[in-house]
Amino acid sequence: MKNRLRLLAVLIVIFSLTGCVDSQFFREQRITRNQEAFNSYSPDTQGKVRAGLVDIGFSQEMVYIAWGKANRIYTRVTKQGVATVWAYTGTRIRTESNWINIPVREVNKDGHSVTRYRRVWIDKDTKEEYIVARVEFIDGFVSAIEQLN
Repeated sequence: MKNRLRLLAVLIVIFSLTGCVDSQFFREQRITRNQEAFNSYSPDTQGKVRAGLVDIGFSQEMVYIAWGKANRIYTRVTKQGVATVWAYTGTRIRTESNWINIPVREVNKDGHSVTRYRRVWIDKDTKEEYIVARVEFIDGFVSAIEQLN
């Protein structure tokens, strides 16, 4: 019994700690993997990248280190020229609840199998993806930033 309690306590601690892994952890990993490039940035830019901020004039490399790989990449063509747009997305679960009628096979008192319909309440979960931020690059440098408020 004591071993089970210890195991349960260890599992609770492990699951609690894994919840602490956040975007800052992954950002620090990207900084470490791109240390030479990161060291070449100005102290102001290093601070912004380390804080997960993106600014006009940042290179694609700076944005990658600050925010990671884009979920989608678009090409925008305008009168001013061609731009590359990186889109970052999030997901959420939308739950809809509805009443439905389902067939239920029953045996009546005469021993015959009959189908009756019963009304039941169901929850249907749908995974939705939405845009969190978009970063536009012209000639490899940030020219516009859109973020969800």
